[in-house]
Amino acid sequence: MTFYERTIALCKERCIALPEVLGQLGINQDYAYQWKRIKRSPRPVYLQKLADYFGVDPAYFIQEEDPVLEDFYDCDT
Repeated sequence: MTFYERTIALCKERCIALPEVLGQLGINQDYAYQWKRIKRSPRPVYLQKLADYFGVDPAYFIQEEDPVLEDFYDCDT
């Protein structure tokens, strides 16, 4: 999962739209959507704001992307 996908998942869990979260935290929406378009991570100050807002450790957002289970779906075996 990417940073953006993790953020969206937290929003869905809490039934809140990303634009609402961004507005409450003072994060520009255009900047935030770069997280999706170019898979960019936020500056540390925004990362901390998001972590505090959602009550998670900042490390939650910056974990490596989850591995793809390609071998599980390998039809050649």
